[in-house]
Amino acid sequence: MEFPRLRVICVQNNPISDLEENKLEVRALVENFNGKKLDLIVFPELALTGWPTVDTIELMAEKAGEGDNFQFFSHIAALYKCYVCAGYPEKDGSVYYNSLYCIDRTGKLVKNYRQHTLTEMQKLIFKAGESFEVFELVTLEKKTLTVAPCLACDIKPKSMSDFKKFEFAEFARQKDVDLVVVCCNWPTCDKLYSSEKVIEYLVMRMTPLVNNGLIKMTFGCKFSNDYKNWIMVVANRVGSEGDKSFSGGSCHIVFHPAQVVNKLDQNENKALYSKLGEDSLYDD
Repeated sequence: MEFPRLRVICVQNNPISDLEENKLEVRALVENFNGKKLDLIVFPELALTGWPTVDTIELMAEKAGEGDNFQFFSHIAALYKCYVCAGYPEKDGSVYYNSLYCIDRTGKLVKNYRQHTLTEMQKLIFKAGESFEVFELVTLEKKTLTVAPCLACDIKPKSMSDFKKFEFAEFARQKDVDLVVVCCNWPTCDKLYSSEKVIEYLVMRMTPLVNNGLIKMTFGCKFSNDYKNWIMVVANRVGSEGDKSFSGGSCHIVFHPAQVVNKLDQNENKALYSKLGEDSLYDD
């Protein structure tokens, strides 16, 4: 089975406190690829704001499709004529969500995904979204891909006491996805001390989609080794905020067999471009 062809950028940035400075930094990173044909740009979780607190969330959050975050990412999508996935803090009345914009090539919002699996700390600020979701991405070759977007902790088990549960990956398999997009802020203090460890963990948490008998046996996965070829794009942040530092590890991975096509290390403030697919020599 052929891999879907995909021209993709993931952005690994370090959002500081000033929103306008963050926009300038992100814009400069992406501008390095002016002239490239693109299908998708993926930004980290809370890409322009960094992490809010109970005291700052009201000022940082925006109504879906209406605030500074949306205007910026919608402009990027229309300018580069590609899809964009980017994390932001959402306000819906008096309720806040850790959310993810999915924007099409014209700058139109096609999916506003709300993080479904929250940590106890996140629950002090955010409400959980109702469910995992998918959207459709049409490539430059006019192939329609089913995309499952998620935010970092969505790939974790809902109960940390049952590590052999793979709720997000099982959902993705049921939806027959071609592409998984992970927008995250993985801290190094979360027992993930390097970019390599981040990537290892992400692949392990996709076990129902990975045709590897040893992995499936180790985690007691009930699914057989018959899942189609698919792609995973990860955008993680770097830098530090408060007492946390972040681990990087943004990457492009193709399955099967599992292969890291391109990745960034912990100290790289950079955008990463790849042409993914059966024939990586197709036209730019």
